[in-house]
Amino acid sequence: KMQAIRDYCEKNSMEKVLAHFNEKDKEPIISNAQERTFERGKNKVLDALTWKEGVMSGIEGDKRNKTLNFFRIEKVTPAGIKTLAEARGYAVADFQDSLEKKWMEELQKKYLIQTNKEVLEAMIKK
Repeated sequence: KMQAIRDYCEKNSMEKVLAHFNEKDKEPIISNAQERTFERGKNKVLDALTWKEGVMSGIEGDKRNKTLNFFRIEKVTPAGIKTLAEARGYAVADFQDSLEKKWMEELQKKYLIQTNKEVLEAMIKK
């Protein structure tokens, strides 16, 4: 059944796939479908896929629930300059990292660091 779903997903739009497999008043076969933009280098699972338009890849999901995740590459956008809205999260994260690094350096200069070996060993599972 999974192969039939995968084959249908490969050849049809998301709207058509959802309409085909999810009947009204019945438990949906496809519970989650999303169209999203991903950036290469930000997700190990997706980075392992072939980034070429039209490529369909399946990744095994939860074996207990017999789920499977499919990814279809609709469009590969060339690298370019990001808008402020697109880059804002990265800029904020980088700034927070630099503030934390500076703060840790100041704390290390100001305070003597000592390790309580008894507490450390109590935390280690033997």
